[in-house]
This record gives sequence, structure tokens and C-alpha cells, in this order.
Amino acid sequence: MTLLKKALIFLILALLFYTLIFLALANVQLRGSRLVYFFDENLAPKGTMYRAYQDKLSNGPFDAMVFGSSHAFRGYDPRIFEEQGGINLFNCGTTAQSMPNTYHYLKSQYAEMPTDLVILDVFVDIFEYKKIESSIMIVRNTESDALAWDIFNDEKDVRLLNMMAARYLVFEDTTYYRNPQYVKNGYISKSATMKTPAAEKYRKFEADERAVERFRQLLDYAKSVNMNLVLVNQPRPAETNAKNNEEFSAFIRKELSAYGFPFLDYSMNHRLKTSESFYDLGHMNQHGVDSFNAILLDDLKSAAYLKAR
Repeated sequence: MTLLKKALIFLILALLFYTLIFLALANVQLRGSRLVYFFDENLAPKGTMYRAYQDKLSNGPFDAMVFGSSHAFRGYDPRIFEEQGGINLFNCGTTAQSMPNTYHYLKSQYAEMPTDLVILDVFVDIFEYKKIESSIMIVRNTESDALAWDIFNDEKDVRLLNMMAARYLVFEDTTYYRNPQYVKNGYISKSATMKTPAAEKYRKFEADERAVERFRQLLDYAKSVNMNLVLVNQPRPAETNAKNNEEFSAFIRKELSAYGFPFLDYSMNHRLKTSESFYDLGHMNQHGVDSFNAILLDDLKSAAYLKAR
């Protein structure tokens, strides 16, 4: 028997063994949870994104979508968009959502429901993330097999293999993590405040190569489908390093120069007080979101990025 045949037989047997073991662990309960979740810290039951998917099914159709990291799912309140603008908004933010994640997620969601407005929340970290937390979350929770495979193939990270297996081998798993701060349509509120922090230190902005490539592909896609895309940089606390922020904003403006998509930069252009409107250096609390969303809605309407209703 040739070496190639031996290797092929070994791979087939290894795959079969892996599948049988995973299948057994995935469908045996221990203390109210699947046994497989005790063996891999990256594996978990479905979570807030799954809850948001239930809202998407019952609360649509939607007029606008938001994409981004935790900045997004904690920064755009569907209740305010609905009450003050008559806009039904769905929040597609996920924890640590990287730009490659955003690219695939946005394409998938927009093809399914092309809304009148798409907001892309831009933040330094989404261009620097090399974590797979968001990839794990999307692969585990998304209803789209195509999206899960797109992210799996793009990441090329063996840690996602178990999560892909969980999609197909964890049967009848209707339980999911319920975040008590979850509101609706993917939005999660937080009311905590913070003490005035020390000034943020300068950290040179260095975008990941793949993140920049996917960002450009996202812009190309948005242009090709005539998407009404608006990029937004949220308010940041006064203690944020101004040079850090300007380097990032300059990068966004430069990347957008060939496309013409609007960029609304509120990072240093606001009157929110740190002690009242933020719960850490990166996120607004509900008080801050209330103020920011009201201003954003007015700006979107006055610039005709959003139809008045």
C-alpha cells in the first residue's frame, strides 16, 4: 500500500472517529448543558444573536440595519429610531466584530433584506481585531449556512472546526444564553456609568492587511448594489487620545475618497459628559445613546440620507 493511500485511509478514519465522538458528546446532557460544551471553551449554546434572529423573523420588514462591534449593538437603539424617526431598525452588531466578519455578514443580510439605509459603525478595533470571538458567535448562531461557511473559509482557523461541527451535530438545541440587558432587534442596553478615567495614551493606528482588503471589498459591493451606506464614528469620551482618533478618521476619509459614501464623525464632535454618558472608554451607556441617536437621526434626515417619515 502506498504512503498516499495510507494517509488517505488515516484521514478518513480520523474524520469518522471525530464525528462519532463529537456526535455523542454533543447530544448528551450534563447539569442542563450539552457535554461537548465542557470540553472546548470556544463552544457554547446559542446566544444573543440567536435571540435577535427571532426578532428579525417577527419584527420585520426593516428600514435600516447597523453593522459593527459592541459599539454597534450598544450604540443604536431601535426604540429611538422608531419613536423619533418612524424607522424600523435592526442591529447586526456582534462582540468584537472584525471587518472581515462585517464584510461577509453585511453581504448576507443585505441580499436577504435590502434596507433603505445601512449604517456601518467604524471603530479602530474592528480593523485591528485578530480574535475569532465574533466568528465563533456568527458561525454558531446564524441561520445562514452560506454565511457560516464564508466566515469559516476566510478565517482559516482550526478553532472554528468544532463550531462548524456544532452547527450540524448538536440536535434540537433550542436553549440559548439570555442576556438580561437585551432589549429588541439586536440592541443591548447598559445603564452603568464610569468615573472620569485617566487620559488615553497614544497608540499608533495600524490596520490589519486583511481587514483593509475586506473593507475595500465591502465598499465595492455597496457601490455595485447602489446601497445607501453611511459610515459613523460614535462619540468618544473627552479623555480619548485626539491623535489616535484623528489618525483613524483620516484613514477612513482616505479610503472613502474614491467611493463618495458619507462619513459622520462624532468622535470628538459632541457635548456628552464622560461621567454621565459612557460606561467605559469605548462605549456609551443608555443616557449617551439617547442623546447620540437623537442627533444622528436629525443629521441623517437633514442630509437626506434617511427619508423623513
